[in-house]
Amino acid sequence: MPESPDKAQVTDAACPKVSIVVPVYNVEKYLRQCLDSLVRQTLQDIEIICVNDGSTDRSLEIIKSYASEDSRIKIIDKQNAGYGHSCNTGFDAAVADYIGIIEPDDFADVNMFSDLYALITENDADAVKSEWYDYTGKNKKTIKCSQVMSKLNAGKISGIKDKKELLKTCASVWSFLYKKSFLNDNNIRFLETPGASFQDTSFNFKVIVLAKDIYITNSAYVYYRQDNSGCSTKRKDGWEFIYKEYAEIDRFLDEHPEFKDIYRGIKFAKQYKAYCWNLKRVHPKYRKKVFERFAEEFKNYYKNGELDNNALELSDRNKIMMLINEPKRMRRRFQRKLIETTRKDFRRQFISIRINLKRASIEVLGRQILRIES
Repeated sequence: MPESPDKAQVTDAACPKVSIVVPVYNVEKYLRQCLDSLVRQTLQDIEIICVNDGSTDRSLEIIKSYASEDSRIKIIDKQNAGYGHSCNTGFDAAVADYIGIIEPDDFADVNMFSDLYALITENDADAVKSEWYDYTGKNKKTIKCSQVMSKLNAGKISGIKDKKELLKTCASVWSFLYKKSFLNDNNIRFLETPGASFQDTSFNFKVIVLAKDIYITNSAYVYYRQDNSGCSTKRKDGWEFIYKEYAEIDRFLDEHPEFKDIYRGIKFAKQYKAYCWNLKRVHPKYRKKVFERFAEEFKNYYKNGELDNNALELSDRNKIMMLINEPKRMRRRFQRKLIETTRKDFRRQFISIRINLKRASIEVLGRQILRIES
């Protein structure tokens, strides 16, 4: 069982406006950058709940050193139980009326929680959603990700059409700020499967479907690290958890039949794409097994009359029907595409050409072999 934070310790920061949950597991390399970005937030009325999930490196030691200097940092030290359990533990300990999540290998703009708190309170929204930056630490490369704003305008959304567009984007639960009462009243929590693979999938689906209002901003705040070799999206043993996430979404829609016909089309499209993405990263020795389960699951949906072709966009419908009717052909097609993608990625990593107005350079395997100054 997770240790509960001491009540007197939690409430010594007078009435925080935002609780920030940081689920920590073996991230000593990046944790200081993350915590620095949080203790420097311009919104100072915050609590930072660091949930140590049985780390075996120096992560807990680092958290303790920060907590000794800043009373807003609360530590929950527990046995390893996974990302979902850590987030839920942090939610249950949160004192503030609003909750955010920052993953410990990422970091946040210092104005993130000041800006999001203002937006969520001024607009009386159940959640506020922001953009983020894809960040590569090796070369400090930062690219703004505009998934949301490519589909929606800034402002409050509540209609089904806009919610479907938002569901098409990456879950990115760490780019939201949530009203705690909304999460509690609807019993929205993460699945507590082991590890840290895909646990945001069903959580994000429930938030978007059940929220009365979500406020969208085109500002980006979180620097989402792309080069952490130990991050959840690179694990080789977590592929089965995506199936549990979509089983949970199926259970949720069965429990809320008023939403089932409305959202099942977007649910199936997201599920198909998530399974394809999962296939790309799974260990090759498991790929055949994973594909067969993938195809079998969609066949069962079709046999049971759950897969409504009219609710799917044409491109998604054609791919899913090929998966159901011609799985061997679909698998060959996927393998060819995967080989081509791997080839392109290798070329990109092997050789890089950089050109600007002042200079040009060529790099091979990250080492510069030629540089020309204008």
